[in-house]
Amino acid sequence: MTAQPSPQIVAVIPTHNELEELRRVIESIEAEDHPSLCIVVVNAGAPLPEDLCLRVRELRVDDQHYWAASAQAGFDECKRIEPEYVYLTNADTCVLPGTINRLAQYLSGQTNTIACGAAYLETDEGVNLLYSHQIAMGFLLYGKLIRPWRLQEEAPAEPFEIELTGGQCVLMRLEVVQRYSIDAVRFPQTGGDHDLWLNVRKDGYRLMLVPQAGVVNTRILSAQHAKGFIGRIGTLARRMTSEYAPESWRIMWRLRRKHLSLPLALLSTVISFAVRWTIGLPKMLRRT
Repeated sequence: MTAQPSPQIVAVIPTHNELEELRRVIESIEAEDHPSLCIVVVNAGAPLPEDLCLRVRELRVDDQHYWAASAQAGFDECKRIEPEYVYLTNADTCVLPGTINRLAQYLSGQTNTIACGAAYLETDEGVNLLYSHQIAMGFLLYGKLIRPWRLQEEAPAEPFEIELTGGQCVLMRLEVVQRYSIDAVRFPQTGGDHDLWLNVRKDGYRLMLVPQAGVVNTRILSAQHAKGFIGRIGTLARRMTSEYAPESWRIMWRLRRKHLSLPLALLSTVISFAVRWTIGLPKMLRRT
């Protein structure tokens, strides 16, 4: 029997019981019509239905695998498959037409580079920018969302270098997942993507935003708010200390202690936590 050639691109999608969202992202990736692309669904939830199993490679993992551990399991699978490129996204996104091909086309002429796309929301006005990239704000390592344009059609044509991004629209060469791992111990659900980008940038890799590439977030549109003001306050209080929430002092401290000296890490954590829970509080209330 002749061995099957490795796909050029493997798309990694971590998921946990998100069947409706998962169908949408798979359909959007399939619509890219790339001649050599394999979709790996890292599934920590219920088994996928048969029709999806025929279209993707399902990698079953323990239900205690949160985003970081699931994404790393996908990376480990890519080491076995050995594609040229690895595309990382989330189940609650849809790929904008041409995104993966644009990222691959750009990356083909680059070395020590990771290609990134923007994140959008679909509104009555059209597809609006959620963020194009994020900035670290110096030693704060804050990950502030940046929105240089509003509508998808306003995105510039030329790629440019960025400091940080999320983990939902990123294309990298296989060598990146072979060389680096996602720290699921310190950052089980959130923070692992920023930790990864900080690590690769220390070693000279560039994060390059390809503005014409991007994904549309779908979960935010259907998010259920906590019932009542007291319920929302209770939810926020739990997130303040949870190791699964980006607003948690635990996650803020772990990220800064890993990448900064002790005195600077302490100062950075105090300032970042204070900013998130004062200036950023109204935004968190709206989204809770």
